[in-house]
Amino acid sequence: MPDALKDRFAELVARGMSSATGTDVRASEVEPLVGIPPDAKLGDYAFPTFSLAARLGCNPKQLADAASAATPPSDEFAIRAAGPYVNARVSSAALAREVLAGIRSAAAAGRPYAASPVGEGRTVVIEYSSPNIAKPFGIGHLRSTVIGNALVNLYRAGGYSVVRLNYPGDWGTQFGLLMTAWRKWGDEGELASPAGGVAYLGDLYRRANAEAGANPEFAAEARAAFKRLEEGDAESRALWRRFRDLSLAEFQRVYDLLGVSFDSLDGEAATAPLIESAVSELERRGMLAESEGAGVVHLDMGEVPPAMIRKTDGATTYHARDLAALLDRHARHAFDRMIYVVGRDQELHFRQLFRIVELMGLDWARRCAHVPFGMIRFGGEKMRTRAGGTVLLADVLEGAFAQVGKIVSTRQKDVGLDADEQDAMSRKVAVGAVVFADLSRKRIKDFDFDWETAFSLDGDSGPYLMYAHARACGIMEKIGREATDDVEFGLLDTTPERELLKSLGRYPDAVARAREENEPSVLGSHVLEIGKALNLFYNQCRVKDVERPVQDARLLLVWAARAVLAEALGMLGIAAPWSM
Repeated sequence: MPDALKDRFAELVARGMSSATGTDVRASEVEPLVGIPPDAKLGDYAFPTFSLAARLGCNPKQLADAASAATPPSDEFAIRAAGPYVNARVSSAALAREVLAGIRSAAAAGRPYAASPVGEGRTVVIEYSSPNIAKPFGIGHLRSTVIGNALVNLYRAGGYSVVRLNYPGDWGTQFGLLMTAWRKWGDEGELASPAGGVAYLGDLYRRANAEAGANPEFAAEARAAFKRLEEGDAESRALWRRFRDLSLAEFQRVYDLLGVSFDSLDGEAATAPLIESAVSELERRGMLAESEGAGVVHLDMGEVPPAMIRKTDGATTYHARDLAALLDRHARHAFDRMIYVVGRDQELHFRQLFRIVELMGLDWARRCAHVPFGMIRFGGEKMRTRAGGTVLLADVLEGAFAQVGKIVSTRQKDVGLDADEQDAMSRKVAVGAVVFADLSRKRIKDFDFDWETAFSLDGDSGPYLMYAHARACGIMEKIGREATDDVEFGLLDTTPERELLKSLGRYPDAVARAREENEPSVLGSHVLEIGKALNLFYNQCRVKDVERPVQDARLLLVWAARAVLAEALGMLGIAAPWSM
């Protein structure tokens, strides 16, 4: 519920406590302990008296009874003791006025209802997506993309300046393999085929990798090819740019579909010129040690192994590249936080990287965070994998489009969509289904994608929430007039109305917690709560054929629920259709 109501409850309880005990109890002592009772029948707020009773040397239950009896009357709260708790029920008028006025005020100011000034003047850099050049967009990069995009929106709502980095894997010895394979076996027709040039490059790379394992001469040729690329050979650079541009164009189709964009697409190649400077800095500080011919940094972290910076052949490693990139990012952006949205399997790498920066004496090392995530497993006849067991995003989305197309085609008569509109709607709903299936779960956990649940209009799914939004739009259209602020707030007194108001009021707190924990699923869970409360309201509270004062109040509530639902879905990267 809104912080203002919580603050006023804390102030009221503090006054009651002070009156009952003769001790100066401050609202600042009460407010952090105020919670929500497990059962709505107990009230909307609960203050446990245990710690205060221990300080005052009295019985918690007796303290709650005395404080409740001494609490001054209020038009906003009905307060009573329940064992050692002081509970309160917010009046319907106060609840509705506080929540709906807050939503209307935000809309009038053109800002999100969940907006906060906490991050004003502070910069967050977020690295996410970062697919590999010349390889198809895999499902793991989808997770990084949608989680990272949600974090961008969450931090922006908190007033932060956000720098969005896509750091493609566009450098390294694999390009020597790919270029050698292209020169030997490349087919221009395949590269330009409708099936996709990137998929062809991926097949070509796998063939090259297998050949290098069986043929030392091919492997040596590939190493020499990458060396020519590093040295700036014009033909090699042109071929590298061609593969990179082709890949980025293919990836952009995915980003356009997801509604995701970036401030920078500079990848590992852009970092390459900075690596020697970063390694030299480690040497200058006496941090680079020799270990069996390789250059390493000892981290003094118990069982965590040293971080390799140079290989025995003198080539630099991912640690060297990422260190160079991190030093450059801080120099460019002076960030307050640097966030890497990268899979769970890279946890050791980032622990080592951040420790290197710490050992360099740079105090901003503690501002760097790895936001890891687990895997999605796709199964069933609708899904297939490519060589190596990789699940490709294109295959997932095609399966999603087919699934949603069935739903949309059966409803097209009701909503009057033509063929093109059906296709556009199918794509929005399919993306929403896939994105919400990801962001409604804790990111660290592996999970099996359930096709039936993900596309259900009746379950915990993206389409369910999108339909809830469309249904609210339909109610507003049927009423045929704009919502007004001049309503009798106390008329919103039924259980469904109160539960919907409370879920809307808690939305800004859910956004704040999702941001603080770098956990979009906190918001995903809460938007489901809003959707279910809205559905309960639909089923039990008529808007059209009721007395005008009730209709006005309910219309304002529907307007507010639609506005918050659209904002929450948008923050997760999901469309909010007006009809469906």
